[in-house]
This record gives sequence, C-alpha cells and structure tokens, in this order.
Amino acid sequence: MNPDDLESKVKAAQNAVKDVDKDLRKTAFEIVLKRLLEGGTPETVRMQEKIPKDRKPKGSSSVSTAPIALDLKGGKTAPPLRDFYKNKSPRTNQEKVTVFVYYINKYLGISEASTGHIVSCYNEVNEKKPLKILQLFRDIKHLKGWLDNGEASNAVKISIAGENLVEHDLPRPNK
Repeated sequence: MNPDDLESKVKAAQNAVKDVDKDLRKTAFEIVLKRLLEGGTPETVRMQEKIPKDRKPKGSSSVSTAPIALDLKGGKTAPPLRDFYKNKSPRTNQEKVTVFVYYINKYLGISEASTGHIVSCYNEVNEKKPLKILQLFRDIKHLKGWLDNGEASNAVKISIAGENLVEHDLPRPNK
C-alpha cells in the first residue's frame, strides 16, 4: 500500500468516528481503520460495526464486545485454543480470561487483549460469555494480579503472576 492510500484510509477512519463519544473514539477508530485496511468502505464499516454517534458510556458493558477475528485453530507454533483450554481446565471466568489472555499474548503474539478478543475465545471454546468483560479485567488485575493494563484503553496483558498460574498452577488438582 502506498503512503497516499494509507493516509486517505486514516482520514476516512477519522471522519467516520468524529461524532463518536470521546471515550469510545480511540477504540472505534482502531476498528474502522482495521476494516478499511482490509478493503472495506467507510459506509460498510459503519454499518458492520454499528458505531454509536453520541452515546455516552454506561458502565463496563458500553465498550463493544463484538468478536475480533483471531486464528485460534493453532499451527506450527501454537496449539489450537480448544486443546490448550481443555488441558488447562480453568474453572472460573477469572481463570478462563487469564488463560485466553495468556494464549493471545504468548501464542498469537498479540501484545494486548481486548474485550473482542476474549469474546472470540469464548466462542471458540463454546463457553457462555460473561456479561461485563471490562469489569472482569479490573477484578482479575486488582484481586488476583494475573493481568496488567495494556497501553490501549480497555486492553490487558498477562502478568508474571498470570504466567505462573497458567504455566504451573493449571490444571488445578481435583479436590
């Protein structure tokens, strides 16, 4: 892609999200730009993402929980998420999300996980999704220490404590 095409797509993404609430604008911009770079048009992207114009966030469920496409089938360097998840046997949503973030960071090479990544993981393993993933992120960070804040808004990454949980403590012995 030449620099002019990239610049025009960035401008189109900025224009598409200009009326989005400032708290959601960065995330919306990233989604729109990604879709534009994949060949979409601003009109189809807005329809696909249903980007709200003047909506104010209402608690932790206001951030989009639309799945973000990930290659969770495994390959040369990564086991399939389903096998990895089954092997680790997480019991609680806190453990499940930590296992997903670990997989995303370590096997997929994505430095930060967002709510959309987590939704994709739950879909892949055919598990019921939690209603408030952002609150779950906060709880895991503050109560367990298994996750750290990412650079992006509402994104997380695995912490050393989370690595220890996944690599050494899971699966938990049956009691």
